[in-house]
Amino acid sequence: MSITVTYSTRRVEIWQWYWRQWRRRLWKTHAVTFVAVTIPASLWVYDGLPTGPTQFALIGAIGIAPLLGFAAYPMLAFKPQPRLLMVDTRGIETTIAEKTKSTPWSEVATVNDEGHVIVIQLHNLNAYLVPSRAFASAAERLKFLDFATAQIGQAA
Repeated sequence: MSITVTYSTRRVEIWQWYWRQWRRRLWKTHAVTFVAVTIPASLWVYDGLPTGPTQFALIGAIGIAPLLGFAAYPMLAFKPQPRLLMVDTRGIETTIAEKTKSTPWSEVATVNDEGHVIVIQLHNLNAYLVPSRAFASAAERLKFLDFATAQIGQAA
């Protein structure tokens, strides 16, 4: 059995997904990254910890820079072209323009229904966002969700 859907992702959907991920767990990664960048930067720039507000501001800006890059990357990597996404027992195959990618179910961490979008989260933290508009009906959406969820259970 295979299920195929065609849709275009919107930039706002990518941002909403990123924000949900940040609230759930990415904030921890960002906090660790901030500390891991600011302490060495402070030692390198000031040979110690900052002592005044200007120094704290500079080191803070240096620490925030990679976090802004983390948030900007999904926006820059965003592909507005129509996507063909097919799921079957082997995994997920997606095509955008001339590019095709296959992802086996073993690389999928979770499949979640987040109301307006089905999120197929990969272990590498990338995700396929399948909006409700990709389906002709609620029944087709549920069939897709149930199938993808069942495949995760079988791949484990």
